[in-house]
Amino acid sequence: MGNISRKRGPLILDGGCGTGWVSFFLQKAGLKTVMLDASREMLAKCLLLKSSYGLSSPLIKGTLTDLPFEKETFDVCILLDVLEHIPALSRCMKEIWRVLTAGGKLLMTTPNKFGTYTGIYDFIGEKILKRQVSDHVHFFSIKNLLKTLYEYGFLVEKVENIEFFSPLFHMVSRNLKYGRRLICYLSKMDVSLSDLLPDQVVSEWFIIAFKSRKKISYAKI
Repeated sequence: MGNISRKRGPLILDGGCGTGWVSFFLQKAGLKTVMLDASREMLAKCLLLKSSYGLSSPLIKGTLTDLPFEKETFDVCILLDVLEHIPALSRCMKEIWRVLTAGGKLLMTTPNKFGTYTGIYDFIGEKILKRQVSDHVHFFSIKNLLKTLYEYGFLVEKVENIEFFSPLFHMVSRNLKYGRRLICYLSKMDVSLSDLLPDQVVSEWFIIAFKSRKKISYAKI
């Protein structure tokens, strides 16, 4: 794919965009995004969102391990609960680094292998109940995640704890009459609680990192 114009501010890659809700809110804020997903089901939902709300962001079918963009195309890449689903992690990280501009930002979330989400869905759901729930192929500790980012040329600027009990809230309250409202209320409380806890025990992290010109040894950080 040829160059994509970055007129009117930074250009954002919404990688593994899912239903497209992230790009929807970013466009409402006046930002320009490109949506990319490999799933036909998710792309269909994105098209519905585009037609229903007038979303103008380009929608591209593609994978994060073989991005159809020239180098240094994007100023920001967003990966929300994406990395843990990608078997070829090394290729993905190299591709993200390639398409980001110098100093470009990587914004991402991923679950903690020791957190409640992994415990409920990956351990209980899949290993004990034998049900396919999360489709995760990678399980990160905070140390392992930071090591991965540094070694592929990303300097971590911020680690924010965003969940502790929330996966449990979703499981318990989904069938309640006011379940959605209850989840919103409890999730806000959970964010505040998570911020007080050590990185090692929370359910999920929000990471901000930026592209460095060279790989960094985690041992030197």
